[in-house]
Amino acid sequence: MIDLGSVLIKGEREMVSGTFGFASPEQINGNQEREVLNEQSDIFSFGMVLYAMVKGNSKRLPVIDNNSKRGVWLGEKNPKLSSVIEKIIEKCTRGERERRYFSM
Repeated sequence: MIDLGSVLIKGEREMVSGTFGFASPEQINGNQEREVLNEQSDIFSFGMVLYAMVKGNSKRLPVIDNNSKRGVWLGEKNPKLSSVIEKIIEKCTRGERERRYFSM
């Protein structure tokens, strides 16, 4: 089980917090259109967890913004890693949530 810090805090103004690097761009950058955060935010976080596991480092995660059409790439090819996993990570971590998987 993982706690990604995805907590909605309500007060005088609404704000969303999340673990930097793992929280989706729509969580971190704010939600100007007041769209409800959905499972695609969780899919982004899942993709970043996979990325950190494969890279072996969660301290240097790439920053993805809302307008990014592509997700993260692992960079160097790892012969021990399936290209299918690379494609899953890339699609899960796309900045535009409409370009991510719709469900798991």
